[in-house]
Amino acid sequence: MDLKSGTSMACPIVAGVCGLIKSINPGLTPAQVIDIIKTTAKNIDSYNPNYIGKIGAGCIDAYASVLKANGGNTTLKAEFKASKTSIITGESVDFTDQSTGSPTQWVWNSAVANHQTLWHKIQKK
Repeated sequence: MDLKSGTSMACPIVAGVCGLIKSINPGLTPAQVIDIIKTTAKNIDSYNPNYIGKIGAGCIDAYASVLKANGGNTTLKAEFKASKTSIITGESVDFTDQSTGSPTQWVWNSAVANHQTLWHKIQKK
């Protein structure tokens, strides 16, 4: 395994963070994505005192970037409205997605008559 550094390694990492940001807020312009990345970067001047002002905005912070792209909302909330509150065997329930924070997948459990727990996983299409 080789050690990689410099812009050759920074580019794919920054591109990945751009993808994360756009997945949270697809309506952002390229300029807004750049601003989010720059304003959430961690200052690393103290680690590189000979390069102050020469190494860009700092160390990219994917978590802070995603939070800012999500309007500072730190939680993704999966919330659904059900067409029925009770059913009998063989019936189905329709759910309306009212989730916040742009989740792409939900997992929840529900108890059934025999006290088993069912796990449900839904992928947003």
